[in-house]
Amino acid sequence: MIAVFHCMLYVANTLAARTPDTSNHKYCCQCYTNEVLLGIGLFACFCLTWVGAICDAESDPQCMGNNTIHSTCAVLFFALTDVICGVMACGRSSAKRSARSRYTLAAVSLGLLLTTSVRAYRLAYEATDHPHFQHGDNATIIAEVTEVALFIVFLNTVAGEWLQGLNWAAATDTANAGTGQAAKPVLSARKLAYLASGLVFFTVVAAYVFALIEGSVPAPSQGLPELGSLFTSKPGNWFGRWGFVQASSVLLWVAVFAQTAAAGGSAWTTTDKALYGVQAVAALALAGMGIVNEFEDASAHRTCTNIFFAASDVAAIALVVLQSHRSAADSNGLVGPDRAAGAAVAAVAAAVSTLRFSSLLGLSSPSSIALEWTNLLALIVFWSLNTSQRPSTASMGLVILVDSETDAEAAPKVLPAPVLDRSIAVPGQQGINLL
Repeated sequence: MIAVFHCMLYVANTLAARTPDTSNHKYCCQCYTNEVLLGIGLFACFCLTWVGAICDAESDPQCMGNNTIHSTCAVLFFALTDVICGVMACGRSSAKRSARSRYTLAAVSLGLLLTTSVRAYRLAYEATDHPHFQHGDNATIIAEVTEVALFIVFLNTVAGEWLQGLNWAAATDTANAGTGQAAKPVLSARKLAYLASGLVFFTVVAAYVFALIEGSVPAPSQGLPELGSLFTSKPGNWFGRWGFVQASSVLLWVAVFAQTAAAGGSAWTTTDKALYGVQAVAALALAGMGIVNEFEDASAHRTCTNIFFAASDVAAIALVVLQSHRSAADSNGLVGPDRAAGAAVAAVAAAVSTLRFSSLLGLSSPSSIALEWTNLLALIVFWSLNTSQRPSTASMGLVILVDSETDAEAAPKVLPAPVLDRSIAVPGQQGINLL
């Protein structure tokens, strides 16, 4: 969502006709185009995703991290945010904003610069074990807490002043959201599905490769290992935390579009809402699989794993059945055939693979492991095909909505109360208003 913030800031800067300051006394702002600021913001977010994935203790069994990578990513995130905040505070476009917001940004920019410098100084001296600047000392802790607080102030100041007139939404039509607001497409529904599938596949393959290099799993000639065993040592646990959490975030949006396609352009029924809930539970359980590995807490990891597979398989079969039932029952042709044959095959394969949970079959360990891998691969295929093979998803995606009151040549105006209160989601034009 911080990445979404930077995308919305890019749109706001573009609408406000922000350009780099080329005056002679502000050389440092000349190269910071809106595209450069967007790139800096997105890369900063990428660094932040690794801060949680790689914690700061090398040998702690509940962490198995790397403080150098952890702290470097954290410092990079805040340092790059400092750049954006500084450019906005001293740029010419800020003159159109309120005096309070300009002073706030200037103070936040200075505060972030000082606190980030403290963090960077501690990181630089970490290797030399400097006696007066140790990891976890009071100066570092105060700097970290202050830095986070200032960042929150930065987000809210910019959102309140720069992002008026903009909304983040999931739309059934990225060209025309049906709300009277111009839509700026960010990511299509199909690309989101490919991204979710790709993240899960990359995470498993990367962790498997590193596990083979580390020797923590048997060679491929001896059979496949359990999926959970791929994330019990470094750096496989880093990729598990990072990849599954990112995929979980994306899958929550994929579920929105999958359920909207199943609704066939109509308002969601109780069945749709319940089925989306099942998909959301599956996505969150996937994040849990990565956050807690077998070595840290075997019971918690297996619980998350079982919930993920069970909920995902139920959702896949239910989506296929619901879609087919509604298409067949629509005699007026309002919905029309929107079947996905490949997705149906993948859903059935995922459902069949759950036979490994049955104690009556007495499956051997290699057979159960093979079915677990089959289940995951079937779900990866299903997420992609269930979205890409349905005609109704072709125009769906995540968009930034620009209110018609927003003047492209001036600062965005405050939306009138009726527009702020209006829900984007209306029958026939599904959407989600988040900001």
